[in-house]
Amino acid sequence: MKNMKWLLLLSGIILLGVGVRILFTPLASLVGIAFMISISMLISGLSEIAMHISLPKAFRSGWMLMGGILSAVLGFWLLFGNGALLDLAMLLPFIFATWILAKGIIRTVGSFSLRTLGSRNWGWVLVFGLLGILLGFCLMYAPAFSGAIISVIIATIFITEGATDIIVFFNKSE
Repeated sequence: MKNMKWLLLLSGIILLGVGVRILFTPLASLVGIAFMISISMLISGLSEIAMHISLPKAFRSGWMLMGGILSAVLGFWLLFGNGALLDLAMLLPFIFATWILAKGIIRTVGSFSLRTLGSRNWGWVLVFGLLGILLGFCLMYAPAFSGAIISVIIATIFITEGATDIIVFFNKSE
């Protein structure tokens, strides 16, 4: 177990270093981030499609399926579409903003289907759908800001995860 603990320290240092690098070069880091986001979108979309298929027919939502297809197609296109990663990185703020906007619209409309089915949490889905629409428009209006925001959010996640790994490594519980 002690040998495995060193992997936690190594992981923490790497995450912290990558996070700091992204934080200080947010727009230049968009190429790597474009790749990570593309994979995440593809996996998210495929997961939503699989969830739709696995649910009983009475609980299936066309909106969930549509959102899954949208995410999977965009993720696939980003990963395998013609064009250099640099081009994708430059388009990423627009694609990301469009994705957030479309998902917000889909969630907003889908929330009413949830209400019809008697779901207690339909209001939360509506609120987050409306927030997605608002965020999508804001990100589309300022693409450079959108790209920087994407980078800063990911850098913050990497830094906090890395710092947490390092803290856990130095924990004296073992």
